[in-house]
Amino acid sequence: MNTRFLAAIVGAVATSTAVAQWTLMSPATSPGTRMGAAMATDAFGGRVVMFGGVGGTSLGTYSDETWSYDGTTWTLLSPTQRPAARLHMDMVFDSSRGVFVLYGGQSSGGGGALNETWEFNGVDWTQRFPATNPGNLCLHAMAFDSVRNKVVLFGGYPGGFPAIDSNRTWEYDGTNWTQRFPATNPGAHEAMSMCFDSAAGRTILFGGVDATPSAPPNLVDNDKTWSWDGTNWTELSIAGTRPPRRERAKMAFDSVRGVSVLTGGMHYSNGAAKNDTWELFQNGAAGVWLQVVTPTVGRYSSTLAFLPAERHLVQFGGVTGSNHWLGDTREYGAQVATLGAGCAGTNGVPALTALDAPRISQSWSLGIANMNPAFNFAIIVIGFTPIPGGLDLGPALGMPGCTGWQTPDQFYTAPTGAGGSTIWSIAPVPDVLGVTFSGQALCYDPTVNSFGWTVSNAIAATIGY
Repeated sequence: MNTRFLAAIVGAVATSTAVAQWTLMSPATSPGTRMGAAMATDAFGGRVVMFGGVGGTSLGTYSDETWSYDGTTWTLLSPTQRPAARLHMDMVFDSSRGVFVLYGGQSSGGGGALNETWEFNGVDWTQRFPATNPGNLCLHAMAFDSVRNKVVLFGGYPGGFPAIDSNRTWEYDGTNWTQRFPATNPGAHEAMSMCFDSAAGRTILFGGVDATPSAPPNLVDNDKTWSWDGTNWTELSIAGTRPPRRERAKMAFDSVRGVSVLTGGMHYSNGAAKNDTWELFQNGAAGVWLQVVTPTVGRYSSTLAFLPAERHLVQFGGVTGSNHWLGDTREYGAQVATLGAGCAGTNGVPALTALDAPRISQSWSLGIANMNPAFNFAIIVIGFTPIPGGLDLGPALGMPGCTGWQTPDQFYTAPTGAGGSTIWSIAPVPDVLGVTFSGQALCYDPTVNSFGWTVSNAIAATIGY
């Protein structure tokens, strides 16, 4: 571990605002603004798939679009057939059959809730017609139980007035929906958050609201956490604080770290959008919620899913309390990206690469290639302020064609090995969660220019989970 670099990072906390974890992405293509869409992760293809929602202005435009996101950009898919435009449905990925399963939703034009079951195989949508189904529903919650290979559905609003929310639990095996009759359940709810904790083997449910007029206290959000083990619902015993009451929040399971992540939502009484993020650590019938100090743009009715290959949660869209539609893509977790380009030396252009993003309590490694093999020597330059467009190092230092991509705040000698490569390891500490910085390799190459050095590209990074 490079202790000098670790000290530099700790010192940077005083001058760098730790706001990352949620990072605004800039994909080359992107869906339009929308809320109430459904999104799930393709566990095999390394992408998330999003369907439907409503966006635009005023009453909005209902969508029947299918999009996929691979961690870099969004792609509009072109299925031959697809569900009609809708919002407030839910969708999960059935990893046992390799298909996305979508149920219900509210039809366009202010219509009622739907009772349709659709499956998407990555190319086309197919409507299924099981003998029984949960009935007309929207604002329900779904998760895929990968232990028992069942889609779990709970609650929801059947449409119409007055609102009579559901307290029913249903499971889908790819052929039929079956109603389950647990001894206890969370009660009638709509707009709750749900995901499957694969480490614990249980479906987790949080929050929601009972909008049934006869149910006291009327229109009160919920702050309880429940788990479904395939037989019964159990309210988890929560030690310490818990997320404040909310509905229309989103929750997804980080299968790498083994935590359920909850973000956003609104309070029914005032409609204010929430911008907090919480993580649930489950242990049997007990659990601990920890709030992560990582503010983001307040929103409700967004989408959220986990990309295992990227180790990021992906969030898209939603709406704020002022009915401002959102069309942003945000990722939750550590980040790393290539910044700018290097300049040629006697062995080509030095290339700086990161094997992974810098993560709390883990080592972080960089590699340098294409150094002058006769010397195999480099200095890592660390900066906490990027230089937009870069700084031409030719006039000042005699390094024509070379560019500095960040302020030179810290320097240290990189340990190198044969063949012009280096492995550089640090252990980020929790105090620096969200600190952003960049690094660039200054490589010794005495005959290449008057200064005797070349530079690599830079690596921009954000410390996170």
